[in-house]
Amino acid sequence: MPDEPLDTPEEPLPSPPPGYHAAIGARGGKRNSPAQQAVRARGYGKLTEDQRAEIARRYEAGEIARILAAEYGVTKHAIYKIARKARAMAAEEAASNE
Repeated sequence: MPDEPLDTPEEPLPSPPPGYHAAIGARGGKRNSPAQQAVRARGYGKLTEDQRAEIARRYEAGEIARILAAEYGVTKHAIYKIARKARAMAAEEAASNE
């Protein structure tokens, strides 16, 4: 077969519809319930310093991040972040006291 140029449309292709997710290839994809959206909207920044200290203490004591997240209305990733920052601050404090 001889090399023939591919047919290209004369008009540009239309843009995808609103809500189309290219990685999934369909509209919408995974949807969060209104309760999950509310948890995400509340966010990490809404916690007080006392709450963060309590979360870090409880997580380090072995409580499950998912359960703590549900209790405080944040994501489990926020719990991990809080615990990580608390460990870093404790290590920094220990190093400065030496």
